[in-house]
Amino acid sequence: MLKALAIYPVFDHVTEYSAKWCKKLIEHLKSKCKVVEVGGRRVKREEVEGYIKGEDPYIVIFYDHGREGAWFGSEGEHVIDLRNVSLLSGRIAYSMSCRSAKILGREAFKKKCKVFVGYVEDFVFNVKDEEIFCRAVNYGLIIWLEGEEDWINVKRKWIDYWNKLIDEADDPWTKMWLRHDRDSLRIIAEGVDEPETKCPARKTAVKLFGSAGWRISRETAVSVLFFAVGFTMAVLDVSRVLGEIIMLFSYTTLIYEYLKLILNR
Repeated sequence: MLKALAIYPVFDHVTEYSAKWCKKLIEHLKSKCKVVEVGGRRVKREEVEGYIKGEDPYIVIFYDHGREGAWFGSEGEHVIDLRNVSLLSGRIAYSMSCRSAKILGREAFKKKCKVFVGYVEDFVFNVKDEEIFCRAVNYGLIIWLEGEEDWINVKRKWIDYWNKLIDEADDPWTKMWLRHDRDSLRIIAEGVDEPETKCPARKTAVKLFGSAGWRISRETAVSVLFFAVGFTMAVLDVSRVLGEIIMLFSYTTLIYEYLKLILNR
């Protein structure tokens, strides 16, 4: 049975709503997953780290405040940020928080997070119609739980649902903020909203190997470079023995990195 960790800290008026929405999502989860909950109060970093390491959930859900590179457990404490984002490796991270898809989601994807769902701008809602926003943010994971495993289709169906809610809403502010949140939504996964990079080497890797190019480690890139150096030394007979040693060492490292890549896909 799937395991899910639902994190929903509460420490201000806004987080009372996000916790309420998360609890409604948990109702859907319980028929499909074993759900561990931590929330309804301020949540500490070590708690979240302990639950992820101890329970090993396939799905990590986070409903609370966020920023570009972090999820908050309280006013000044990050429960997940760039220092421990590798904890999301091999998991689905489903978040409702401001801006965390902009940097945290990108870094999670590089660390082999299977899917990171989040928003690249502030998430805004109208208290008058908060129930509509609840339905909107929860719907993506519900689609997946109901058997749609292709996240490209999840995104398409989800956007259609956002549009349906926008059409049905009466309040113009609700319509405006639903559009804003819809356009901020990102599903960072292979073939969906894959992040862009300014690094020439990473661009080349992505171009050559597709989504797998994001998974190529620095160790792999260095090994390829050293293999080329060793091969050149051996062919030109600059130092044949040393060149062959370098090639053998580089080749062994490449095999090791390749196995890690395959096992973590």
